[in-house]
Amino acid sequence: MTGNRTLILRQFRHALLPVFDEVIKTGGLVIHGALLEQKGSGVLLLGKSGVGKTTCCRRLPSGWRVLGDDLALVARDREGRFLVHPLPTWSVVESGRPEWPCRFNEPVTLEALFVLGQSSADSIEKLRGAEAAVAINQASDEALMPLDIAHSRRGLPGRKTLFLNAVALSAVIPTFRLHVSLQGRFWEKIEEVIEKGEMQIEKGERGRSPLPP
Repeated sequence: MTGNRTLILRQFRHALLPVFDEVIKTGGLVIHGALLEQKGSGVLLLGKSGVGKTTCCRRLPSGWRVLGDDLALVARDREGRFLVHPLPTWSVVESGRPEWPCRFNEPVTLEALFVLGQSSADSIEKLRGAEAAVAINQASDEALMPLDIAHSRRGLPGRKTLFLNAVALSAVIPTFRLHVSLQGRFWEKIEEVIEKGEMQIEKGERGRSPLPP
């Protein structure tokens, strides 16, 4: 029975490949990240497996919702805005014990992306230019590689398209590095970005004293 379930889920995953192709052709991406929502605003937590995305999802207070904890589809709407849709965490679905339902029909406007890192204190810093694009491109590679469609079948042209889409996304949606501690309130850093906006965060960064050498 377990083998049959694995085969069925694999078929479900590959049934989405035409959707992924169309989204990528129109400037979108498939992203390895947790999708969080608060008051209609969506944010993505990026990072390799084991960095703490699921742990962060478990720690969120009331007012936040987890729409998906592993994969998301970022697509442009007719107005050119980036909307993000949750995708199933296939390994969890296969286990038969999904912690959060995947809300397919609840796309939200993407407000920001946060690259997670573990730290002794919560803090946030803006990623700029190539650094932001590379972080987004890496999250896209991590999402597609298990499906064997990121590079092997498309070669260099496919890699170029994915990277250009990552560059375009990073130019419109702010990307931050979010340092998360074990006991802190990291979500307040995210709320600050949503409520105050990117420019206010950048002003705060410029006002800090330089770090000692």
